[in-house]
Amino acid sequence: MNALKNALTMDIKYFFLTDKNIALAENFSAVEMAQDWCAQLDNKIFEQVFSDGTDKFLKLLNNAAEDENIFTAHFAEFVTGLKLEQQNF
Repeated sequence: MNALKNALTMDIKYFFLTDKNIALAENFSAVEMAQDWCAQLDNKIFEQVFSDGTDKFLKLLNNAAEDENIFTAHFAEFVTGLKLEQQNF
């Protein structure tokens, strides 16, 4: 399970790399990268409601738990609807 979480965490980091600098992914947590990405957005976007659930995704990112493992689990659950802890890999 740890290997899966580590791989998911790296995928999340790569998703938020705006300049695709892989060295940054190794130096920062997924939480920091998601929060930095959100900080680049206009604050008014967090007040909007989107028909496709984008607002819920933005809320997840903006209110990310400081613990990278918890953030990865919440991110994965949001994207897939599955709880990592309940899966047999």
